Amino acid sequence: MTKSPAADDSESGRPQIRMDTTDVEEVRMYQGYLRCLKDHGVPIPSPGNKMPEADPGSLWFPGIDVAQERPEVEKACLGKRPLPPPELDPKKNPDYMDDYTKWIACDNRRGLKVNPLPDGGGWNYKPGANPPKNADQIDQECMIEAFSGK
Repeated sequence: MTKSPAADDSESGRPQIRMDTTDVEEVRMYQGYLRCLKDHGVPIPSPGNKMPEADPGSLWFPGIDVAQERPEVEKACLGKRPLPPPELDPKKNPDYMDDYTKWIACDNRRGLKVNPLPDGGGWNYKPGANPPKNADQIDQECMIEAFSGK
């Protein structure tokens, strides 16, 4: 069996997050990676009340940038770390910045009042913004709309 030239061994077998993956599903997908980090000595908390709907035995994300502070552990565990949706990866989506601009415009149009980060890596609320209660839902819907071309 031959691999396609685009296949990257560092991505082979890794869980793939989709744009419509829920927060609970994403936490579930990260459990193998987080267990690996913990097995390599990275302090890993439980989610506690951060996500009460998650399995109470779930591990949570460390309070450090593992790639920066423990690169040897990141390298050892990378094969278990879920991949972001390909649409949200600027290296895989040639229209990323156009889609990102649409995402920010949608968020603002629907009441989130956000400023884009210059590198396209996310956003911050505008000063004095009062996010609506369904801010996460709005942001998820806008992201899917913008990056799916609908």
